[in-house]
Amino acid sequence: MKKAFLSAVVVAAAVMGASSAQAKVVSISTILSDCKGYSDCLLVFGPNGKVLPSSVYVTEAEENLNGAQYVYKSTLASGNVNSLAYGDAIGLLEPGFTAKQGYSDIVGVFKNADGKYKLAFASDTDKKLVKSIVGFGTIATLNRQAETWLPVNVTSFLSPALQGNGDTAYFVSGVPEISSWLMMLAGFGALGLVGFSRKKANRLAV
Repeated sequence: MKKAFLSAVVVAAAVMGASSAQAKVVSISTILSDCKGYSDCLLVFGPNGKVLPSSVYVTEAEENLNGAQYVYKSTLASGNVNSLAYGDAIGLLEPGFTAKQGYSDIVGVFKNADGKYKLAFASDTDKKLVKSIVGFGTIATLNRQAETWLPVNVTSFLSPALQGNGDTAYFVSGVPEISSWLMMLAGFGALGLVGFSRKKANRLAV
């Protein structure tokens, strides 16, 4: 649980950071709002912070229909995808599950049969986790992360040209209701305030 919490904090910091000095920082609330009503989203934003048509939105019903090995691909042209990041896909693990059992999601650079690269992801269904998918590269090299409600910054999978232009990309899985994540953020803030108050009290007691 502690490990999952730390991972969430790290991801939150990554989300708030822009990949380029030209990029407009996209807030967590904007990312979650854009994905509201969907199970998983692969969002691409322009340098102005607006979501682009090349983003991918998938409902839980679509995931159950297509199966856990189905790959959802962005319409980004192959030249706008970072081919050097092929093999560096991110594997998200649900709490209590191991990589051997399977992933809730795999997101990264996918290599088509024709040799072209696509920004893509695969997602689990209600009954089945995602296993090895050849197009994402070797399963052993997946960057494993704990699945949380926070967006995962996947801007590194965009081409260097897009990154330099200020474009950004995020993957979101299991989107909570806006009221739910606001309560969670408020909770984190309250914990921080309590910690600060205790530290101040200890200093005064010395």
